[in-house]
Amino acid sequence: MIFLNRQLALLVATTAASTPSTILHAQGKAPISEQRASKSSESPKPDAAEQFKSLSRALVAKQLTLIKKGDVKRLMPFFTARLQSRITVENVTKAAKEVDRVTAKVLVHRVELLNPSTAKIKMKNSRTIATFVKRGGKWLADTIWFR
Repeated sequence: MIFLNRQLALLVATTAASTPSTILHAQGKAPISEQRASKSSESPKPDAAEQFKSLSRALVAKQLTLIKKGDVKRLMPFFTARLQSRITVENVTKAAKEVDRVTAKVLVHRVELLNPSTAKIKMKNSRTIATFVKRGGKWLADTIWFR
């Protein structure tokens, strides 16, 4: 009986001294933190181009909405300062007649990141519709794409 108690005490002592990950590795299992890491790495994270494509579609969709409404003042901040004076009521009114036929998904098919602050927005036919630049933490169109 004493012998059995000693073995049990030894087993408890060695088990308590072992880390859970050591025990799990001995059993052929990965520790829970490693299991979570492997599960999270299984779902692919969208790369920068995919994230920017979603952002670009959202920006173009917002611009399309403002063009349909004819809201020139609210449309101007989506463009760089050098282009804002060229966004006129005439341009927006002319574009408003045509934007019903297109969607942001059609307009933004692919994005080419030229550098961390510049990207070309391309349609399915590889035609560039706009260049977006990052200014003051915001992405702005550097092309009047709706003319």
